[in-house]
Amino acid sequence: MSNILDKPLESIFGYISVLPGAFSAYRFRALKGKPLEAYLKGEVMHANNEAKKGVFEANMYLAEDRILCFELIVKKNESWKLKYVKVVKNK
Repeated sequence: MSNILDKPLESIFGYISVLPGAFSAYRFRALKGKPLEAYLKGEVMHANNEAKKGVFEANMYLAEDRILCFELIVKKNESWKLKYVKVVKNK
């Protein structure tokens, strides 16, 4: 249901809060640097058995794709947009 209502509306503003990894495509140059580092930070913390800094950080990494979406939008000196494309089909 969210793909019918939420995603198209969010897309109008150029920011989609959650883009499921299995159904998303990104430009690699958009991911390079801080967005990818922030996204992978949760994996590194998990692999090293590091305790989370607090409830806020633990909650952030429950939905790490939200971190990636946010980091892409706020990337310094860039103007990336996230879009929902309903007509895309798999061949």
